[in-house]
Parts: sequence; C-alpha cells; structure tokens
Amino acid sequence: MFASTSAPFFERGHASLLVDALALPCAMRTNDVAGTRRAAVSALLNALLGRESTLVAAGEKRTAHPGSAQHLGYGDGGAAALVSDDGAARLVGHA
Repeated sequence: MFASTSAPFFERGHASLLVDALALPCAMRTNDVAGTRRAAVSALLNALLGRESTLVAAGEKRTAHPGSAQHLGYGDGGAAALVSDDGAARLVGHA
C-alpha cells in the first residue's frame, strides 16, 4: 500500500512502483491511498485490521522551491512499516 497527499504522479500508480523497486513478486496486490490528509493513517489502519502481512509506505513531496526556507525547514518525507502477526506492536483500539 502506498499513501500520499502529494504523490508526484496523478494518474500513475505508486504502489506498483514499490513492487518493482523492491523486487517483489509481480503477482503482489497493490493499493494507492490518496485524496485525504488521513491517507497514511487510513492505509495503516486498513493494514492493522487486515488478515495478511502488508507493507505500508507513505511519502510526501513539498511544493517548495529548492533551497528556500520552506524546503530547508520541512522538505520531503517518507516512511514504511511492515504490518504482520509477527510484529512487536499491536492495535489495542481505534475509532
């Protein structure tokens, strides 16, 4: 799963690019989550409530000009988490 509110491409899937970049099996199911500020939280919650191991990746691309104060102060960001039954953390509740 790939989540972003500012993904670089509008009409192209990003989760499928992760499959290629990580050399995962081509039969892997992918899902892009976007269109809301809660994209990453929604993707993570779906993974936690699911029954399969799920890689959740999130990334944001700021529209700031390179070298500007906004770019230097905030910049771009990304994170990933593998959600599975073997993890050290567990979901104890949600609303």
